[in-house]
Amino acid sequence: MQCAKLTLFDAEVAAAPHVWISRNHRLFQRVAGGRARWRKCASCNIYVDPAHKAPGDEQASVASEQAPDSGFRAFGLTAVRGNRIWTTMTNDPVSADHHRDLTVDTLRGVAILMVLVLHGIVMTMGLQDYPRLAELANRLGSGVQLFFVISGFVITASMDRALRYGDGVSGFLLRRIAKLFPLYIAFVHLHIAFFILWNAAEPEPFFFRNFVTYDNLTWSNYLIHVVFLQGFTPNYMNTIVDGGWSIVCEAYFYLLMPFVIHKVTKTISRAIWTLAGCLVISVMFSTLLGKQLGAFGYYAFPVQLPCFIMGIVCYRVREHVVPTLSPQVQLAVASLMILLFFGFTRLESAPLGGHVVMSLFFAAALFLLRVRGGAGLPGMIQWIGQQSYALFLIHILVLKIAYSTILAYGVPGGFWTSLAINLALSVLASLFLSWAVFDRIDRYFVRAMAKLLRRRRARDA
Repeated sequence: MQCAKLTLFDAEVAAAPHVWISRNHRLFQRVAGGRARWRKCASCNIYVDPAHKAPGDEQASVASEQAPDSGFRAFGLTAVRGNRIWTTMTNDPVSADHHRDLTVDTLRGVAILMVLVLHGIVMTMGLQDYPRLAELANRLGSGVQLFFVISGFVITASMDRALRYGDGVSGFLLRRIAKLFPLYIAFVHLHIAFFILWNAAEPEPFFFRNFVTYDNLTWSNYLIHVVFLQGFTPNYMNTIVDGGWSIVCEAYFYLLMPFVIHKVTKTISRAIWTLAGCLVISVMFSTLLGKQLGAFGYYAFPVQLPCFIMGIVCYRVREHVVPTLSPQVQLAVASLMILLFFGFTRLESAPLGGHVVMSLFFAAALFLLRVRGGAGLPGMIQWIGQQSYALFLIHILVLKIAYSTILAYGVPGGFWTSLAINLALSVLASLFLSWAVFDRIDRYFVRAMAKLLRRRRARDA
């Protein structure tokens, strides 16, 4: 492809290796410690000189054929600021990780705030006297499904990058282990430590439900939690780390992603068919086993799997922005809509849970919404979303410590005072602890693994 009207000029830039950025139809290369050359086509097409070929030149060529205001996708990372569309193109997946999707961060912030407020309410003594507030709080529980949808979206992008740049399955799994495992293991031991210490200090201690007890504090249960096997044992679910069921679902999804899920969701049509199959599995599991398993019928990974796949479908569709649906895709969509229709019917077996229906709307929001800035309240929500994993783990322990040491003995002012204290602890205290300690630990391990993989790529090059 040739372009007759091409403008070239140089600019000083900050050091950043091998990053190309599209800004208002300009292609800009950052070179570590050097100067940058912009190429701007007067006809609003992007052209890459073969002598200065960008990493991912195929995506740049595709971009030149799109409308000027549509931007283009490169490796699933796009940020929209004002009326400008920025897209990173890099041959280093570590560099790509630093360019965050503002929409994803915003939705993560919304999801974790839903969970923080939910637990702040349900862990307040006397909630049974306020049934409408309890019903409202239970609706906030779908924030976990929003996390699952986002995970499906983000992990698909991460898997694509790992395969594209040579990190492979091992690199993908190592990144997921560095993200999930260190903080989780830390909080397994923090829960156990508080239980032992408070039992030693208080003759008749109070503990909120789903906390450590001497009955479940066994070596077998400990090892089951360390290797994430409590998802197969209904009696041990949530016995050491309350809320751990959602982390277990994430772990199983990460493990299946490179070996099964990514292989069957590489295109839009295949992703939709996979979603339809997962919906059938969810319905069968709930219908055949749900009543016998009690709460585990909701916590089980097969029941939650469709939420992850919806995020993958969203990602595959967003790769095309405005996809042209083939007959095969239309048939897959029609089949999916039929399954969702039956999910809305109120049969005795309740074939699809409300969490699946809510996930459909979350996926639609992830596909349709574009956050255009990071200032003010949106910026605060994005900042909260960036440390959502640390917040999720710390807030439950903070609330349970407060319950055992203070709230279980009653506070002046009754229910509403207790509720205000719980919400302050769940949101504000947890946010401070996350920012000051635990999110820093999380980032340390993520960056350390990124450096390790970067050295491995350099050694193999």
